[in-house]
Amino acid sequence: FLSASLVLGACLLATAGSASAKLPAGDLLFGNSDNGGPNPSILWTRLGGSTPLTFSADSDFATPNSVEFAPNGQAMVTDYDAFGGDGGVFDLNPKTRQATEFAGGPPFEQPDGEGLAPGKILYVTDLDAGVDTGSIFKVSLKTGSVQHFADLSLALGVVVNPATGHIFASSSNGTEIFSVNPT
Repeated sequence: FLSASLVLGACLLATAGSASAKLPAGDLLFGNSDNGGPNPSILWTRLGGSTPLTFSADSDFATPNSVEFAPNGQAMVTDYDAFGGDGGVFDLNPKTRQATEFAGGPPFEQPDGEGLAPGKILYVTDLDAGVDTGSIFKVSLKTGSVQHFADLSLALGVVVNPATGHIFASSSNGTEIFSVNPT
């Protein structure tokens, strides 16, 4: 899953612009779950490649994965196992590098990817939740409320076209990319 985080982080920072809390353009943030070990963290790699540096090792992290910057510059981090084991989303302050709980526990079971949509909506994929063992959830960045959006078997990654709000999601069930209408 680390390589999926790298790809999502690369896409994220390539489009984050000034909202990335003054990280240099092209730098990458990505989750390091440490395979459930004692050192879960968010790592930072500089443009051009370098040894990853620890950006945040907040004690609330269990198995952090994806990072997405909200319009206010906060970094939203999905974590597979936080919030008592069901996972959820943290709000990571890029200046203090401290995480606060944002949305977690049920209905999440193993949140993985995330994509920011117009209207302060964060779409979060979950590998295990839902009827078909995989779902996409819609999380309000205003209130933190979580709403089931769609079932997708083994939902892995999600990207949202910022101009149209159209959603593209992947599944670890194969090599397909799914187009999902947001309405």
